[in-house]
Amino acid sequence: MSKTAWALGLIFTAASLAWMAFIFWASSISPEEVNQSLQAISGLAVRLRNVLGHLAIYAILASLLQMSIWSWRKSTGGSLWWTTAVVVFSVLYGISDEYHQSLVLGRDPSSVDLLTDGLGALTGVMMVQYAAASFSHWMRLAGRPFGMSEPDGPAQ
Repeated sequence: MSKTAWALGLIFTAASLAWMAFIFWASSISPEEVNQSLQAISGLAVRLRNVLGHLAIYAILASLLQMSIWSWRKSTGGSLWWTTAVVVFSVLYGISDEYHQSLVLGRDPSSVDLLTDGLGALTGVMMVQYAAASFSHWMRLAGRPFGMSEPDGPAQ
């Protein structure tokens, strides 16, 4: 694995862990603090704001996890197994997030939030898969193969 590929893997892995820490932190704050933080989009109904928030947060998590896995593999080809693993892991993290919320005063776990987390994760991996397939297609049209690792050259 080249130094660049290794650095990219480290960046995506660190970004995934940082995003998970952000989710944990967001689950720790009180409902009043959540509403105060979201005043910028106060025109939306509270439930719609909650659903869109969970969709976006877990789409980002799954996207980062998918990119992290791909960055450590020899090819960017998205196997169904790894994609399913990312969605399942995201849902399991969503379960732990809902449990964590049950321990915070004023917060309650929600099966609707968990369902939305799963749909967000599925949306995230689908977006990454689509972006990778589109990029790969355009690279092939340009005559540049994408997703195939090249042997490491001499250390620089």
